[in-house]
Amino acid sequence: MELLITVDNIRDIRAIAESVDDVDRLDPYISEAQQVELKELMGVEFFYHMLMLISDYYNKKKEDPDYISTPEEELYLKLLKGGEYLTAQGHSVRFSGLATVLSYFSYARLLMNDNMKHTNGGFVVKKTEFSDPASANMIIKRHQDARSMALSHWADVTMYLDQKRSDYPLWRMGCKARTNNIKSSARISGVTNRRR
Repeated sequence: MELLITVDNIRDIRAIAESVDDVDRLDPYISEAQQVELKELMGVEFFYHMLMLISDYYNKKKEDPDYISTPEEELYLKLLKGGEYLTAQGHSVRFSGLATVLSYFSYARLLMNDNMKHTNGGFVVKKTEFSDPASANMIIKRHQDARSMALSHWADVTMYLDQKRSDYPLWRMGCKARTNNIKSSARISGVTNRRR
């Protein structure tokens, strides 16, 4: 499957060690986030249509650097990279795009899975004289924060898609994009204005 982002997209949102450049180490997390979270949010037909268009565009651009994108490719590149649009009320709004959503989901997967290494003796957590592994609670909190950020950016993408529904005919057309299985850790409580 063609990956929609690279490690550089993840580095744009969070600092990760320079040594974490190994494609074999990060690409599985990106692929899993695409296949699980992003596909579930977008719906199967919409997801695969976008993936096909973006993949074709990058392949054509690789073959011919002077290739000019089609109007449909431009729409999906904007969906991926983000941009600015006008609401029905005429207000200018910016959104980060699916690349940011996918970057946060991929980062969350990295946080939960990169701490352990598989060896001949089983799974181990690396420890050196200069550092101690993060506690499970710390890792879970960072993981939940990254997923919350992904869902926050997804809400912005959803507003864009709802405004531009006619440009993206597969959006909500036969696919019910839900976040039932994709939980956010953000909690909002009521604010009261009581004087004592």
